[in-house]
Amino acid sequence: MVLKKLKPTALGLMMGSLCVSALHAQQIDLIMGKLHTVSDSVARVPCNQNYGPVLTNRAVNMLLYEKTATYLTGLTDFSLRKNYVTFQTNTNEIALGHSFYQPQKSDRLVRSFFVAGISAVVRSALPDQLLHAMSGNLAATLKQTWLGKTTVTGGCSPATASQRQLMDASRAAVLQTVEAHYRQAAHEFEEQLSTVASDSVKNALRKTFYDNLDYNSNQDFADGQAQALLNTNYYHQLTTHWTSLSLGIPLMRQAYTVAENYSASFARQHSYPLSMVLSHTRFRETPRGRWFVTVGLSAYLNNTFTSNGLLYTTYGDYTAHGGKDTTALASQKGAAYIGTFQRYVTPVASLQCIYFPVDSHVGISLAAFQNFFTYNALTVRLGIPVVLIDKRGSPAINFEFRLNYYDVADKVLPDAPRSTKLMVGVSVGVPVSKVMF
Repeated sequence: MVLKKLKPTALGLMMGSLCVSALHAQQIDLIMGKLHTVSDSVARVPCNQNYGPVLTNRAVNMLLYEKTATYLTGLTDFSLRKNYVTFQTNTNEIALGHSFYQPQKSDRLVRSFFVAGISAVVRSALPDQLLHAMSGNLAATLKQTWLGKTTVTGGCSPATASQRQLMDASRAAVLQTVEAHYRQAAHEFEEQLSTVASDSVKNALRKTFYDNLDYNSNQDFADGQAQALLNTNYYHQLTTHWTSLSLGIPLMRQAYTVAENYSASFARQHSYPLSMVLSHTRFRETPRGRWFVTVGLSAYLNNTFTSNGLLYTTYGDYTAHGGKDTTALASQKGAAYIGTFQRYVTPVASLQCIYFPVDSHVGISLAAFQNFFTYNALTVRLGIPVVLIDKRGSPAINFEFRLNYYDVADKVLPDAPRSTKLMVGVSVGVPVSKVMF
């Protein structure tokens, strides 16, 4: 027999090589076995009132990103990107947000994440009288978001075209493709690794390779399911909800030069516009379209400058009205104001509804913001959100063209013409990195 002709050392090496090959064959089997278990767990859930789940949890996360990424205008909006940038022309504010969510290896729904961001006003875009007053408008934003359970269901009956059965078959096809690809990748890796002499180097390379293979195969399986559902629409509805708590922390004080009246001396006044926002959003998509409905409660440290309670003055206007402190005004490089400077807390209640028709990249939004107490203006905003997609069909950049109507009920500026209370603006949201999970 051939084995008898082999030297003991050669026989040992061959047996060891066979054992190592078997061991790593078990490793790829274990990784693929987990994918099969996750896939089977979806199929085993019984239908409830003719509807049942159609995606694994990680695939639900991917689908939720694709659907919610159609609206992004600011740091307080919901985003599942790791990093994103927003800009608003009405306030000339540019902001950068970063999510600290860490991807999970197991098949779990995203249930919470924390975002930190920073924002600043672009001075060159501001009117001259606002340049000095807004120069300190640099702020940090801290936001914690908690998600409810996200569900994606498909019909189980012939009346709903057996959506669940179709997605079960589609999921199985995706899994077969993913498994074939990564088994081949593992086989090629082991062949290349056989040329490495050092066992310690082999072990280190193997650990890195199979850890990456585990993560990437899970991602590709989830992404394949989500793309299959997006391409076929084999589902009944997608529903979820989330609650966010945001805190805006100014990093610099805002300074103003104010005189009580034309006879009083000018003095420097400061504000520290801290803000807090608590919001809850209900999200639902069906074959009829996509809805975001958000209610919010917020409060911020306000003052008579930001609420249009001060009169902007120039040297000519001031002297024409008999102003006494001309020396201070002449030496003032920034803007100056006449009136009583006050600081106060302004609570705000808000409601926003956003709708996208099915398969549309253009939607409509309507929002109302009611301020209370000292500054009690009602603002209404009509928007047309537009999302541009990349070559893969995923959201790439968001716009919202806005018409803002300030002080609708004429509570703050009752004598101002209505045309002066209308302002057109654009918001832009751009994801700049991968999906956070």
